[in-house]
Amino acid sequence: MLRKIMTAAFALAVSATASASVINIGGVEFEPSGNNISSGQVFQELNPDGSFTTWGLIDETDYNCVGCELTFVASAAGGANVVGTKVDGGNVSNAYASFSLKVYVDYAENFSAGDSSKSEDGDLWLELAGHSTDLTDLGFAGVMGSFIGDLATINGNPIFLLGRGILDVVGGLAASNFDTDTQFDGSDLQTTVAFPNNSVTGGVVVSEGTGSFSGQSIPEPASIALLGLGLLGFAGAARRRKA
Repeated sequence: MLRKIMTAAFALAVSATASASVINIGGVEFEPSGNNISSGQVFQELNPDGSFTTWGLIDETDYNCVGCELTFVASAAGGANVVGTKVDGGNVSNAYASFSLKVYVDYAENFSAGDSSKSEDGDLWLELAGHSTDLTDLGFAGVMGSFIGDLATINGNPIFLLGRGILDVVGGLAASNFDTDTQFDGSDLQTTVAFPNNSVTGGVVVSEGTGSFSGQSIPEPASIALLGLGLLGFAGAARRRKA
């Protein structure tokens, strides 16, 4: 009988593990081992003072959103938030003290390439803030910042933009699944965006490109706790019957 109980317990544990292999947060399904969020469509407006707004639609290859869409908006202030600037010919690099990135799950599925507000009208799925670190090794001696933006120009015309930064999880439905402190300098996620298509309208650099956020997701703590309690219960029952 004890052997049958333990066999049943093992089968239940395997079943529970299999069912917990896919995480569902707010209708978004993804694997616990998922560590990359990519976006096939990213758009940006960069203002003369250095402030920018970036928005996009997240690829559903690894993050499946049935009947919904995952969108994001990233932004940073200009002015005093630009804590370092390097100029090399027609290339300019700005270091930013802080920036933010918010991911939304939107059941209206109304993403618009020309309207960033449509990328932030859903439920807040993941909220991140820039993780400040020493940027000396990246050419900004003694500067603390969380994001670097590079602009390459020819004859004053923008030909390529690149942005990269590190982030900490601060909120959202999926916060506990991405708050891992496993990335550079103890941050939670790293982000990179690249814009090969650029134009200037009224002094604003309007760009289109791609981007990604890389980190490490973890299973839902509740799922792990419930599975653990179940196994403890089986073990206790087995000991009592044996006694």
